[in-house]
Amino acid sequence: MRSEHANGLTKIEATTIVSIFFNQMTTALEKGDRVEIRGLFSFYTREYEGYTGRNPKT
Repeated sequence: MRSEHANGLTKIEATTIVSIFFNQMTTALEKGDRVEIRGLFSFYTREYEGYTGRNPKT
């Protein structure tokens, strides 16, 4: 017997889809592309100069 969720996908199928989605997002960001889901969020990478951090406890 196959256990399905309300959308007709099994847990394994849903997990696979989510993994593919995040892997594609990661690949796009590594290439320097912008990832956008309209009305929800957008991600992009940006290069900036390095800096020396400080420890506020000292």
